[in-house]
Amino acid sequence: MFASIKSAGLMGIRGFMTETEADAQNGIPGLFLSGALSSETKEAQYRVLNGIKNSGIDIRPKKITVNIAPASIRKQGTGFDLSIAVAILCSLGELKQEAFSDTAFLGEIGLDGRLKHISGILPRVMFLRDRGIGSVVLPRDCVEEASVIEDIDIYGFSDLKTALELLRARDVSEQLG
Repeated sequence: MFASIKSAGLMGIRGFMTETEADAQNGIPGLFLSGALSSETKEAQYRVLNGIKNSGIDIRPKKITVNIAPASIRKQGTGFDLSIAVAILCSLGELKQEAFSDTAFLGEIGLDGRLKHISGILPRVMFLRDRGIGSVVLPRDCVEEASVIEDIDIYGFSDLKTALELLRARDVSEQLG
């Protein structure tokens, strides 16, 4: 099943919109990443799958392809991990993509499922707000910095498990936007 989740990258000190697409199909199990990714961004395949597993979710063996669009812009850093995890979980039917149409995801995931601070939160959140995004889910360590941006809801979590509990339980019309 196909899923698409919003995020943002950095080009210098300016944000740019990204779309993390995931597709889960039958086939030889594995995670394949594409989209002009730096080495630390490609390494998300190890962080994300271990972070999901160590957050209590068993992923069925599938061939999972993830693309971070636009492919014409180089993506750097570990800030796409959370959007990759959410896109994968939506493509597997663990989360409902429709619940996140107005939400973006930023953050690094540790192997143990902890959400870790990333640099460049301020320009990313400002960019997302200016593009009409209503809410951002990010590591708790980034909340103070992100909260200086008005007119966007900020939700910070210390780990993926806690974030997923809220994301699974949420009603599209009542919670994160």
